[in-house]
Amino acid sequence: MPSQTRRTSTVPVPQSRPERMTSGADMGNAALMEMLGLSGQRSPEVPLRDEQQTTLPEFAGYESPWHQANDSLIIEVVQEFNAEKGWGPEHPSYLDPAMVKAWALQESGGHQNVFAQGDMMQMNVPGDWVPEKQNFGLTGKHEKLDPRTSLRIALHWAYYKGEITRAKTDDADSEGWHDTQRGTKSVAGYESQFTNWDNALDDYNGGGVHDYSESINRRMDNAGR
Repeated sequence: MPSQTRRTSTVPVPQSRPERMTSGADMGNAALMEMLGLSGQRSPEVPLRDEQQTTLPEFAGYESPWHQANDSLIIEVVQEFNAEKGWGPEHPSYLDPAMVKAWALQESGGHQNVFAQGDMMQMNVPGDWVPEKQNFGLTGKHEKLDPRTSLRIALHWAYYKGEITRAKTDDADSEGWHDTQRGTKSVAGYESQFTNWDNALDDYNGGGVHDYSESINRRMDNAGR
C-alpha cells in the first residue's frame, strides 16, 4: 500500500469512512450503477485507441483459452471508462486494456470459475469489505459479481485509490483538481487529483502482495503479441 508520505496532501481527508448516502439507501444496484456512469453508455466525443481491437496479449503462464475469453469484455469496459474520464490515447492517465488484463490475471488468473464467470477483479471479497464500497455500487459483502460488473466497479474503486485529496481553500477548483467524489457520495470541502495507475494498483491491493503494481508491469513487459 502506498505510504502516507507519497500522498503529499498537507490536509488529508478525515480517516473515518464516508457513510452511505441516505438518499441512496433505497436504491437498487442498477440505479447506483447508473449514477456511477456504469450503465454501459459511452461518450462518442473521446477518441478510443482502436475500436476494432478484440484481442489482447497472451501472458506467460496464462495461455489457456479461458485466460483469453474476457479480452473483448475488458476492451469494451476499459474504453467506456476512458471515455467517461475524457481520456484519449495521448492522455497520461489513459488506461491500457492490456494492463487491465494483466491486472485481472493477477487477481483471479489461477481460478477459471472466478476469472471466467465470477468476481474477476476480486472487488467484493468478504474479508476486504468496507461500507464505503456501497457508494460504488455494491450492496453488501456477500453480493455475487459477474466479470463485467466486477471490472466496472474495480476501475472506479482503483481510480479513487489513486487519488490524493486535500482541503479546499475556496469554492473554485484548483487547476488539475476536482471536487472530491467517493463513488456516488460527494465530500464537501475537499478536492482530489488522480496520481497514476501504479499508485492506484498498489492501494487497490492494500499491501497484500509485495510490489503489486511492479508484478503487473513485469507481466506486461514479458507479454506475447
